[in-house]
Amino acid sequence: CTGYVKIIDGILLAAKCFREGTLPEETAAAIGRALDLPAEERTLSQIKDIILQTLESRLTYSKSVVSYTGDADFLTYALERSGSGYSVHYATAAALMLRYFGVPARYVEGYFLSAAEAGHYAAGERIVLTERNAHAWAEYYLDGVGWIPFETTPGYTDDEELNAGPGTGLKAARYYRQTEPELPEE
Repeated sequence: CTGYVKIIDGILLAAKCFREGTLPEETAAAIGRALDLPAEERTLSQIKDIILQTLESRLTYSKSVVSYTGDADFLTYALERSGSGYSVHYATAAALMLRYFGVPARYVEGYFLSAAEAGHYAAGERIVLTERNAHAWAEYYLDGVGWIPFETTPGYTDDEELNAGPGTGLKAARYYRQTEPELPEE
């Protein structure tokens, strides 16, 4: 019974932290160990690159993974013990890493249909999405724009998405803060 209590306590703490936009201490510590970076000013584009590189080096994509044992934080377990995961693990890690840097972020679940799969259907034809199409991703928030998907799961990103152009130029000193763009001097 104590194992269930520990899991429920962990879920309640995660929900509280989500509402407050903070991270549990164990999660923040695990992210700090995984990133191993000095505190310095970074753009949103740099932060996203750091997250993609960290996930590439720390996780191996696998659909057959033990998600959580109850004896460690979900992210700590994925990054430091199992070393593998699927979209749920990648999206969780990305959303929490974005928050670690102070970027407003959320975890999202839904369905994914690739352009190639969609190409098999005629216009107006009914498409049935199943559990096979279930997917998770992270989103970050930009003032004046809204929520923007940030895909980190291997096999779901494409070159166009990864090379979408220069970063926003928004700066961060470990923590990201949205600022008004600087106007050029006249």
